[in-house]
Formats: sequence, C-alpha cells, structure tokens
Amino acid sequence: MKLRLGIFPDKNRRRYKRNIERMDPLLKRMIDYRKYLREPQMYDALIHQLEHWKTRYNLPRNPWKRWCIIKRELAAGHYRKYSKSGRMALKNFFD
Repeated sequence: MKLRLGIFPDKNRRRYKRNIERMDPLLKRMIDYRKYLREPQMYDALIHQLEHWKTRYNLPRNPWKRWCIIKRELAAGHYRKYSKSGRMALKNFFD
C-alpha cells in the first residue's frame, strides 16, 4: 500500500469527486459571462480539465473498457496535461 502511494501520488478518487462537485456548478455559472473574460480559452481549458476528471472518476470496472478509455485519454494528451503524468493512467488501470 505505501509503495503504491509512493509511486502514484494521486491519493484517491475522493479528490476527483470533490473537485468535480466544486468546479461543475462554478463553470455552469461562468458560461453566461464567458464573453466578458479577458482570455475565454481559459474557460475552455477548465472545461476540458473537468471532463478529464469526470472520465477518470467514472472509469468502468471492465478492464477492456477501462483500457480503451484510458488509451483514448492518453492519446489526446489529457493525462499529461491535466493529471501531471502518464503514471496516473497506469494507476487508473489497476485501481
């Protein structure tokens, strides 16, 4: 257990659930004001990050389906961009 936490610093799924619960309503409210933002692409980046978190949180139990989703997220660069490394993909596969 300690070795796994040492290799994979992302502690658990609760963090994603908490982040999703906090960020989702905020971004839904911000959509009305998106045109007033200095850099609207920042809003888009936050939406993509939220979608990645939701994808990770809702990975299926079936290993084949799980691997297909993880592979798609890796190919899109989402693990590197939003989860800091591809190691998180490996962790997600075995969790």
